[in-house]
Amino acid sequence: MHEHFSAVAEVYNDIRITDAEPVHAIVQHLGDRPSVRAAEIGCGGGRYSLLLSQLLPDLDLICNDINAEMLREAEHYLRKHKFERFSTVRCAISELDLPQASLDCVMTFNTIHHFSPESFLERVARGLRHDGWVFIYTRLRSQNATSIWGRHFPGFSEKETRLYDLAQMEAWADRVDTLRMSSIEFFRFERKASLDQLVHRARNRHYSTFSLYSGQEFEMALRSFEQDLRRRFPDPASIRWYDENVMVVLRKISGPGN
Repeated sequence: MHEHFSAVAEVYNDIRITDAEPVHAIVQHLGDRPSVRAAEIGCGGGRYSLLLSQLLPDLDLICNDINAEMLREAEHYLRKHKFERFSTVRCAISELDLPQASLDCVMTFNTIHHFSPESFLERVARGLRHDGWVFIYTRLRSQNATSIWGRHFPGFSEKETRLYDLAQMEAWADRVDTLRMSSIEFFRFERKASLDQLVHRARNRHYSTFSLYSGQEFEMALRSFEQDLRRRFPDPASIRWYDENVMVVLRKISGPGN
């Protein structure tokens, strides 16, 4: 998977969709704090980091990713858009060492399936202040199956075994004494793209799921995907569908049993 993200780093921000709604929800949870110190884990190319900086004017941000190429892209992207109040940390979750009790919130967007949720929560809990927030934005296994890729790209749902179901997510907070579940929030987005745009995204591996296909297997699946969409959608220049996502919201409490 490391090789996949190294290969797509330069084009990743152009081929992925950035959902603004969960970031607005995060800002609402944070309330009227005069300043926010936060960390984004698995920041990728910095798309969500930038959006956060635009909605939180007094933001200090730690950007973490395990992939050096992605972090370089994030640095370039954020500075290109005039955001300078960030630092980068390259490490795996197992090595993550956030400044203790210093953060208002920790976030991860579409990356929790790349590492252990338990290890993630244990390490970020130590970095949070009392009443600090954890925001985990992702998609459920069932949501993945009903996306345009899950419905029409052969093998997509079957290959993507890393996603979680709702019951698993609800159990996460029980495994870290200092965190409690605050809410699970659902999002639904209407999407529109041309067939050519969808093929372009798939060929550029905009989902890491595509890296699980062999070369020949991918080409066969892509041809089947194109044929299926041409049959089902009368106008290949205007294909519409819905994507669904979920955000798990947890909060730091003062200690075990509180």
